[in-house]
Amino acid sequence: MSTRFDPQPFFTQTQHVALCVAASEVFGMLARSLALPAAWAALVTRTGGDQRFVPAGGRVDGTDAAGVLFVRTTPFEVTLTEEGLVTRDKFQCRAELRLSVSVVPERSELSSFQRTVLGSHRVGKCDAVARFLQPLVRSALAEFAAGRSAADAVTALAAEELSAAVREAAQSGCFAAGMSLENVLHAQLTSPQFQNVQRVEEDAARRRAEHEATQQVEEALRESREKHLDQLTALLDRLSELSRKSPDVELPELIRTFTEKQRGELYEALFAAETPTARTQSVVIAASDEVVFFDAESPAAPRRRVPIQGPAGPIRSIQSAADAAGRSALLLGAATGVYRLAPDGSEPDALLLLPDPPLVRGGFNAVATEGEWVLGTHSELGICDWHVGDAMQGHAPTIQGRRRFEDLTRGAKAVRGASSLNGNFFVSVDDRVIQWRAGEDAVAPAAVFGGGSGIITALSVTESGIFAGTADGEVLHWPGGPGDKPHRLHRGAGRPVESLWLLVSQGVRRLFFTDTTGYVHAQVLGDSFACRYEAGGQTLRRVEVAPDLVAATNDLRDRLFLWAPGKPERPLATLPVGAMIGHSIQDVCLLRA
Repeated sequence: MSTRFDPQPFFTQTQHVALCVAASEVFGMLARSLALPAAWAALVTRTGGDQRFVPAGGRVDGTDAAGVLFVRTTPFEVTLTEEGLVTRDKFQCRAELRLSVSVVPERSELSSFQRTVLGSHRVGKCDAVARFLQPLVRSALAEFAAGRSAADAVTALAAEELSAAVREAAQSGCFAAGMSLENVLHAQLTSPQFQNVQRVEEDAARRRAEHEATQQVEEALRESREKHLDQLTALLDRLSELSRKSPDVELPELIRTFTEKQRGELYEALFAAETPTARTQSVVIAASDEVVFFDAESPAAPRRRVPIQGPAGPIRSIQSAADAAGRSALLLGAATGVYRLAPDGSEPDALLLLPDPPLVRGGFNAVATEGEWVLGTHSELGICDWHVGDAMQGHAPTIQGRRRFEDLTRGAKAVRGASSLNGNFFVSVDDRVIQWRAGEDAVAPAAVFGGGSGIITALSVTESGIFAGTADGEVLHWPGGPGDKPHRLHRGAGRPVESLWLLVSQGVRRLFFTDTTGYVHAQVLGDSFACRYEAGGQTLRRVEVAPDLVAATNDLRDRLFLWAPGKPERPLATLPVGAMIGHSIQDVCLLRA
C-alpha cells in the first residue's frame, strides 16, 4: 500500500509554519517512517498519550504513532499592520511591522506552540502567527503613538524606539507560545493625514520663498530698467528726431544708423510698445473631421466646434480668404477636395472636387484664392484650380475642378504653398517656384523662379518678393524677377522649414518661420536683429502670424502656443488641444475680426 499523504511538497512552501496530521494519513503498512527536511522538526504523539520530539533532519518513526506535528525550525517573516492609531496631536496613523520569528525546536515548546497558536487548525501559516501576535503589540503601538506628535512619530529615530517597544511587548507572549522573536526587521508609523498637512505647509513655504525671490528679481529688474530707461529714452528721442528730419526715409534705414546693440534695444522697445493694426477674433484649428474655434482673447476652452463630413475626406489644412465679393471664408484643404466654410457657418456651404480622384494618403496642403478662382496644392494630385464664380457666395454647393501643369508636377516629390498676389498664382514644385495668371489656360507657367539647392517645403509670396523655406532648413528670398538668383536669408541646420510668414509693422519687415526647433524664428529683414519665441523646450512645427498674435503648433500636434508679437520671451497661453478635443492639430488659422 502506498503512502496516503506526502508532506514533502508542504515543506517547500515558505508561508507554511506547521502541519498537524493523523499518523494514519502519513504512514501505511509499507511506509512506517519519514525523513524530515533539514529545516523541519516533528512532535510525535503516541497512542498512549506520550510525546516524542524528532529534531530537524531526523527520521520520524510511525510505530504506535497517533498524530504528528511538523514544525519549521528556521526563522520566518511575519507582517502586521495596525490601523486607527492616534498621535498626541490627534493625527490618524498606522503601524507597519515586519518581524522575524521562529518556533523553538524542543518538545515542551512545540507542545505550547500547538496548544497556543495552532489550536484545532490543521495548517499553521505565517498569517496565523501574525494573528496571534497582533493583540500582544496593539496596546504598545497605541501607547507609543499617543505619546508623540505626528512629526516625531514618523521619524527614523522614532522607528528605532518603536522597534524596541514592539520587541518588549511581543517577547513574553512569544516565549509562552513556544516561539522566539528573532528580530524586528521593520517598524514604522505612517500618517497620510499628517503628510498631506505637511505637504500643504511645504508648498506654502515654497510659494512664499518663490514669491520673495520673484520680488527680489523684479526689484532688481526695476532698478535695472530705471537705469536703462534714460538710455533707451534718449535712443527713441534720437530716432524720432531723425524721422522728423528725414520723412522720406523708412524707419529701418534710420535704425541702421545706430550701433548693433542700440538697434536691438530699439527694435525690442518698438515691437513691445506697438499697437496692432488689426485684431484677431478667433484661433481656428483644423482637426481631421472638425473645425474648432477658440476665442483669441480668452482661449482656455473651445468656443465652437463644427463637424466636417463629406466626399472630399478629412481636413489637412486651413486658410482664411475672401470671396469675389470681399466676404471672409475658411478654405479647408481635404484629402481630395476643398470645403468652404463661412466663419459663422455650421456646415460647408461650397464643396470643390476633382473628377474621379485616385486614392491618396495626404491632402491639399495649401489653398489660395484670386478673384473667382481657387487654387490648391497636393503633393500627390499636383496643382488644381476651380472657377468658383458664385460658388463662393453659396449659390452652387458643388463644383468640379481641373489639374494644371501635369507634365511639370508628374513625379514631383513636393507640390506645396498655393499662394496668390496681384492676380497671379504661385506654387512650389520641388526646388522651383512657378507663377501664372489666375484663370489663364496656359500650358506652361509664365515664370519659373529657381536657383535654390533643396526641395521647397514652405512658401510665402508678398509685395516684398517670394520667400521660401527648404527641406535643408534654408530660407531663400527672390526680391526680383524669375531670372534672379535667390538671396539666402538663413543658413539651415538640416531641419526642414515648415512655415513662413512676413509681418510688416511700422515699416519694419519681420520674417517668422519654424524649422522644428524649440522656438519660432523672427528675423528683421535687412538687418541682423532676430529673436526667438520660446515654448518651454517644445519642438515647434507650424506658425501663423497676425498683427496682434503669433500662434504655433508643436511637433506632436497636440499643443498650441500663443504669443503677443512684441513679447517673445513667454507664451500668452498654452492650449492642450489634443486633450481638449481628442484629435491632433492638422493646421491653424488666425481669423481677423
